Amino acid sequence: MPLKLGSLALAPLFGVALGLGFPPYDFWFLSFGAITGLLIVSFRLTWGWRLLIWWVAGSSFFLFLMPWLRVVGSDAWVAASLALALWWALASIGVGLVMRLPAAPIWLASVLTSFEILKSRWPFDGFPWGQFAYPLSETFLANYLPFVASLGLTWVGLLICSSIAWVLRPSNLASQAAKWPWLVTAGALWLLPLPLGVITQSSSEASQTRGSIDVAMIQGNVPEPGLDFNSRRQQVLNNHLDLSGQLAKQIREGLSVKPDLVIWPENSSDIDPLASQSVNAAISEIVDELDAPTLVGAVVQDSSDPLAQ
Repeated sequence: MPLKLGSLALAPLFGVALGLGFPPYDFWFLSFGAITGLLIVSFRLTWGWRLLIWWVAGSSFFLFLMPWLRVVGSDAWVAASLALALWWALASIGVGLVMRLPAAPIWLASVLTSFEILKSRWPFDGFPWGQFAYPLSETFLANYLPFVASLGLTWVGLLICSSIAWVLRPSNLASQAAKWPWLVTAGALWLLPLPLGVITQSSSEASQTRGSIDVAMIQGNVPEPGLDFNSRRQQVLNNHLDLSGQLAKQIREGLSVKPDLVIWPENSSDIDPLASQSVNAAISEIVDELDAPTLVGAVVQDSSDPLAQ
């Protein structure tokens, strides 16, 4: 029981440590420690305790990672965090199924990566927040990205964690000699980005085109916090139109540099501009005023939606 309660006490720390690896903190090495530590304690736990501890760790992680959801509402922030942590609880079941298999670190990394894929696909087309590749993408391990993409980087990072955890697992699970191949594996995966970086840098320098562009970022915001901002889609759109109009005026008056590109954020038009003629005309008019390519973050809906008319 002391081991189980101690692991439960550590679970929130694992979650927060993992969160500290993400922007704006970027203590990416803590992310490795969090996953490795969670796997190490998992080797000693029963199914029920493992599920509970992974859910607590996951809840702490998402609560730490997503305070920005409070702009929608504190209830949405807490509910989304606890719900997303259920994927971690399910992942703990997968961990329990494969942790004693031959080549267990590979199985562990594959199971955890698979649950990240599932979380990014379901429900509602998924929630990709908190992928393990994010904190790693700003480190030397990012040299893997051109070869394996973000999910591959997630798998590599998790394989390093699971290999170290396997080396440090309770000795009664296997002989001491069986641990060393995985220490070599973790070391090799850690060092491989060095030659990969030379390859990618040489390729980048050979094809690099130097120069710069001016980009205008439009952030019109929502009328006020709350879950019902979706019901005021026209107001959100108007905010972005008005702010873009102010920029166009400043350009005409010589108070601002004419941008090479204008970007509106996601959900800046929740009314489908492909289905609504009035919205299409309003956005087209402001783009003509800006006289610059404009990327609009729009929700494309079914043309039969009455709110899109």
